[in-house]
Amino acid sequence: MPQGGRPRRRDPTLQADRGDEVAQGVPVAPRCAVTAGPVGAGGMGTAPAGAGPAYSARSYRPPVSRLWWLRRRSYFLCMLRELSSVFVAWFVVFLLMLVDAVSSGPVAYQEFLDWSARPWVIALDVIASAFVLLHAVTWFNLAPTAMVVRLRGRSVPPCGTHSALRVVGGVFGGCGVGDLAMTTQKRPARGRSTPRSLEPAAWLLFSTGGMAAALLIPVLLVLSGVAIPLGWLAAPDHSHLLSVLHHPVTLLVLFGLCVLALFHWAHRFRFVLYHGLRLDRAGGVIEVLCYGGAVVGSVVAAYVLISAW
Repeated sequence: MPQGGRPRRRDPTLQADRGDEVAQGVPVAPRCAVTAGPVGAGGMGTAPAGAGPAYSARSYRPPVSRLWWLRRRSYFLCMLRELSSVFVAWFVVFLLMLVDAVSSGPVAYQEFLDWSARPWVIALDVIASAFVLLHAVTWFNLAPTAMVVRLRGRSVPPCGTHSALRVVGGVFGGCGVGDLAMTTQKRPARGRSTPRSLEPAAWLLFSTGGMAAALLIPVLLVLSGVAIPLGWLAAPDHSHLLSVLHHPVTLLVLFGLCVLALFHWAHRFRFVLYHGLRLDRAGGVIEVLCYGGAVVGSVVAAYVLISAW
């Protein structure tokens, strides 16, 4: 061992000489200019200013598994919450089938009741009911947090003795979430113009649809998909359902519920594919399929409801 490497001695290989700024004796690298350019076969590189080609630096991103949401319980529950949008869309399909059967006559209505009483349909509706209930619970927990409720100049906490105000805030918080997404956009600087985006409108439809789904779909799906097929409740008379269905307010409410629920599914399922399955490279195709499916479903809902009227 060299003399300078012994205990309490300075090793010239580890100490800076003559008070240089580099602590480990590494000579100061010359100033380099990093400019945009291709990265060579040897990886990232730099070149002194004015000498040779310059290369661009790449930030390292560790690979993420498509099943990353299985690593923690909180991730898994979050993914279940996002997947509840699939069963929200299933309710729209189930509802339109019911409307079409009622409008087609007593025989078609009875056939629908027999079909909905099949074991696999009941099992599907039970699973869907569990997921839409999960959606309702998580939505009512989220909406008051996203929208600050003020009472007499003070913000109301989202828990504790103000649980009733929390529910009230949740009812009106759906539109607040969408408005928040619209109002928190960064304003462009003066003299600069930014291209308009449909993202705020998508968030508004998502939040309003989430609130409508949390309020109406759990009750309707449990009654029509579980309780009546299992015989817990008697099926409504066909003539009574037909008279209710012919009312313009009923058609308007059902159409609004279908449209909002479909766009809620489209927006949420889009991000499930983006972040859950790491398919962000196919972002354009996913957007077309999700929002296009919501538009097509809305047109089909309008056709079925108008035909029933």
